[in-house]
Amino acid sequence: MSIVQLDLQYQIKASSNLELLSVYLRPVIGVPFQKVAFGYGEELHLHFGELLLLTHPKLRNHSRGSYLLLCSDSDWLFKSPTQDRVVTNLNREPESITTESGKVLSEEAFEQMDLPAKGSTVSALHINHNLGLQLHFSDGTYFLLIPNSAFPNAENESSLPTWKLLMPNNAALQVGPDSQWSYLPASQQK
Repeated sequence: MSIVQLDLQYQIKASSNLELLSVYLRPVIGVPFQKVAFGYGEELHLHFGELLLLTHPKLRNHSRGSYLLLCSDSDWLFKSPTQDRVVTNLNREPESITTESGKVLSEEAFEQMDLPAKGSTVSALHINHNLGLQLHFSDGTYFLLIPNSAFPNAENESSLPTWKLLMPNNAALQVGPDSQWSYLPASQQK
């Protein structure tokens, strides 16, 4: 077993080191999942940790997790062996959320599915060579995030980050749009 001391005040402007990226993601392991929601442009948001009330007047009565995973330019899949269920936005025509049987779900219906279960913790994570992300939850749910850059074509020439993790220390871990990632104070992120 190796012990790693991580200085979360240190900034990384650009790196392609996947082992170091995994180290920066380790604080999420053991953190409870709170909710799934959708943001602007059908961006999937996964909320972890303590729910914090937002202070902006237009967002009164809304909350976000102390860790917030924003899945922008990517496809995703949830698989729950305990509920025998798969939910994904892959192969969307038009953009939609579907179950393994092909049933199309509204964003609201998906947000109510309790997938993964509220309070289940991240038990493991893995970064793929294409900067995709795999999360395993204590309730058996598996989450796979697949960057659109994994399927290159003319339509996938995006300047959006593939995904971003906002952290409790007001830093953001931004991955993509290419093979680079950064760890900076949220105020310095694009």
